[in-house]
Amino acid sequence: MRMPYFKRKYAPGPPHQLGKYNLLSYKESLLAIQMALHDGRISYGLHDLMRGLLAQGSVANFPAGEGINYTYLIKNTLDSNTVKNSLIELGNQIPEKADLIFGIQNSGIVLANVIGFHTRKRVETIFKTTKANYKHDPVFGVVIDSYTQGVKNVLSLDPVLFQRWKPASSRRAVRIAFVDDICDTGTLLCAVSELMENISRHLHINLKIVKMLTLFEKTHTNSRMRLKKEIGMNLVSVVKIEDMGQDPHSWIKIKGIDKALSFARL
Repeated sequence: MRMPYFKRKYAPGPPHQLGKYNLLSYKESLLAIQMALHDGRISYGLHDLMRGLLAQGSVANFPAGEGINYTYLIKNTLDSNTVKNSLIELGNQIPEKADLIFGIQNSGIVLANVIGFHTRKRVETIFKTTKANYKHDPVFGVVIDSYTQGVKNVLSLDPVLFQRWKPASSRRAVRIAFVDDICDTGTLLCAVSELMENISRHLHINLKIVKMLTLFEKTHTNSRMRLKKEIGMNLVSVVKIEDMGQDPHSWIKIKGIDKALSFARL
């Protein structure tokens, strides 16, 4: 058996319609975020996350296209004071009846662990490795194109994990919430869904994803519609990114604030 391969589908890049918005300076952007919170247009979690993103992040080019660079906010380090409230808000969207929270190695599992701590739910890791280093049965893995590195990764689960769930599987589903840092095209979320389905069939365990949650969502790629169509799942996100660009410097347009926001030029 070969592992399913999820090629990252083509998605339109940012519209780059800066002319539609009034581009704010960095200082004006911070004020706009504060006013949006005061007026009830954005949540506390979104407010804190965007302040941190504008201060520490940027817009950059990746192998899969133009995207948000938040290396020092989430990837290499976790700025817990900035991210905490947004993760608590995501955690509040997880049904009480959910059994497990899954996150992908490395940044995804860090976020899942914070949510798991606040919701008091067990957290498990979806491992990420190369095809050469993958050692388990192909049924426990899927191949997917990397967004940031331009290579093929294997997302997998340790088969030993599910041994403890077999006795309960005849009575009800094992309910799973999945957490990731960003939803770009929806390809990764579709891959995770098929991974769970393949394992369910192979081990005769009813694994059911009940929530998919992410900090950032690109709305211009129509990933939300794809997820609804292909796996019947609604997406829960904190920041909905409508547009972005690098000219005249890094900027971003998000839902809830009418004007384009500038990143600090570090």
